[in-house]
Amino acid sequence: MRFFQSTPIRKNMLHHYQKTTSPIIFLFAIIIALTSIACKKQNTINETIHRMIDSQIKNVDSLSIYYPKHYVYKPLDFDVKIYSIINGACNDCIMEFDEWSKFISQNEFSDEVNYYFHIHAAEYKELENLFDTKGYTFFFVKDPKMKFIKINNLPKDKMFHTFLVSDNKIILVGSPLKNGPIKDLYIKTINRILNASM
Repeated sequence: MRFFQSTPIRKNMLHHYQKTTSPIIFLFAIIIALTSIACKKQNTINETIHRMIDSQIKNVDSLSIYYPKHYVYKPLDFDVKIYSIINGACNDCIMEFDEWSKFISQNEFSDEVNYYFHIHAAEYKELENLFDTKGYTFFFVKDPKMKFIKINNLPKDKMFHTFLVSDNKIILVGSPLKNGPIKDLYIKTINRILNASM
């Protein structure tokens, strides 16, 4: 009698176990899938950076440069250069110029480094006014048709649109503004190159 009474209970327990574990297994499967996607994305990022490193940078002579009112003159032929390609329609991207201004003023090596900010936009009057009003001491390059990206065969993803150049070749990829380790790497690399040339 006890055996036949316990059978429905055992079935209910098994049904409850299956109902409890199914969502857990499903969640675990999602985590595995997301991890796999993240790994693939990281591999793609690594491959893109690897392809960019040591590639030669070509400048587009036909592009015009805007020198703001507070521009501080320096030669444009330094060995070390930082390039950043910026979407003029992205307000957050434009606001990053405040951070660039701090980065430039806080690092003494900036006197021996050229900063090239290529901005692609439909019009530039507001940007010119912004640079004059903010008192930025650096210029920007007008690149409405993104010729710089095309001639250098650069990725479209803005993640790869800031890089350090030495001897006209890319040696570091990534923005030093929001990433501490990358910022430290920029500073160490630039100082090493400049000290070696002394």
